[in-house]
Amino acid sequence: MTSNDSGASSAPALDAQAWLAGVDDDVQARSGTGERAWAWAYAIHALAHADLMDAGVGETTDAVWVAPQMEWVMDDLLDAGVRARPPAIPPVLHDDLPLAIAAGLRRLIATAGVNDPTLPVPLAEACAWTVQRAAKAFQAYAGALP
Repeated sequence: MTSNDSGASSAPALDAQAWLAGVDDDVQARSGTGERAWAWAYAIHALAHADLMDAGVGETTDAVWVAPQMEWVMDDLLDAGVRARPPAIPPVLHDDLPLAIAAGLRRLIATAGVNDPTLPVPLAEACAWTVQRAAKAFQAYAGALP
């Protein structure tokens, strides 16, 4: 996920802006709110794990609060019937991980927070929980609400 991974990806690491543009293209090509929200949660979860793995021995990062929130988001959306393929996750420059995680969380909140009266009730509830969990993750990670 980052430039110092052990060969997990042969693609060059991207800065946060390029990463966001690439993932956003993949996410926006999906058919519905639930699929797009699940894809953002998957991408953010992957970045949070990369941030944690890049921490030194005995160290941690605030991504420790992000990863479980994204796991719960994906579980809630799956329980609501969302089925989606994982998005392509290009590697991110280590120094840009915080920017990419924060930007991804803002995109997730915007995606899941749409006011769509046509959503089935279980999906609407899962999207509401998604917004709440993403906001909590953002606050824990970035220190403020988006």
